[in-house]
Amino acid sequence: MLPLLLAPALLCSVPLAGPPAATDAEMKAGLRRAADQILLHQTPDGALAMSPASAATNAVVPYFANGAAIGLADAYRVTRDARYLNAARRWAGWYEAHMNADGTVYDYDGSPQAWASTGKYDSTDSYASTYMELVAALHIARRDPVWLKARAPYLRRALAAIRLTLDPRGLTRAHPKWEWMYCMDNVEVARGLQALAATAPAIPDAALAKEAAELRSGILKAIDRDLWNEPMGGYRVGVMPNGAVSEGLTKWYPDHMANLMAIAWLPPSKRNTEIYARLKAAAAPPATVTTMDDLDRAVWWLWAANPAGDAATRSTLEPALARLDAELLSRCTVGYPGHICRLLAVGVRR
Repeated sequence: MLPLLLAPALLCSVPLAGPPAATDAEMKAGLRRAADQILLHQTPDGALAMSPASAATNAVVPYFANGAAIGLADAYRVTRDARYLNAARRWAGWYEAHMNADGTVYDYDGSPQAWASTGKYDSTDSYASTYMELVAALHIARRDPVWLKARAPYLRRALAAIRLTLDPRGLTRAHPKWEWMYCMDNVEVARGLQALAATAPAIPDAALAKEAAELRSGILKAIDRDLWNEPMGGYRVGVMPNGAVSEGLTKWYPDHMANLMAIAWLPPSKRNTEIYARLKAAAAPPATVTTMDDLDRAVWWLWAANPAGDAATRSTLEPALARLDAELLSRCTVGYPGHICRLLAVGVRR
């Protein structure tokens, strides 16, 4: 077992073998390629399907579509290409039109002419929280008070969907029929609530902002209390009401990925920097991105590298994503190019 404390600054300063740094122009070009790929997944009714819209049969998974649309919002903010803004808003409209009375949204199969609800969902807490983040991203990309105010009833229903699975201990279960409270889901819920708390004052709805901020504070405390394992020096994958836990730092999914997501999106902390260093020593980020497995790992390592201050990993993975092989990009389900857009937008801003 690796010692808990490695020297994070020293570890993160070691250069990784990789391509030369991407220029700002290359980053923007890579962002455009990823955003254009997302557009190929949009069906005439506004859905962002898992496969390109040309597929004979398809599926809509709102969690991945929300992430793709957030990527389009970031792409618009960087490029000012109205196609990206319009596509993201059209998806938001599709999501809202398919909300159930309790604020949840099912997955769908079929085609735009005959979408059929599966009657199932993977994680209603994350679907709702990523919708909140999408609305915030679109508001940041283009301030439109009329459009934002019209989102208010849907944002309240999304908040109700999160409360639907809120356990008394302060964590959310993945969906109403599931008992596990996952680290990844709760990190995303905290992120979505932060977005809602920041956006609601512009509706304006001070009460909604206050409710979101208070709920986020409780979830962060519950993550710290129930999902952080001090002896292990990492975040648990999940917990159950009966006290059962899923934890470990041995596998990429879900162990490493859950911890990288926590590092990426929870408030920065010394312990997050330390667990990042341990993970990097045990399972280094990919030096190149030539397979879907590489891409999956690259995305989450780059998300975590930003708050960890790991310039070496950024200098390897940003150009790898900016220059991603077109054939590999074309094989991605809709969520991956969304992450690429979002991550490259961070690099352009920096």
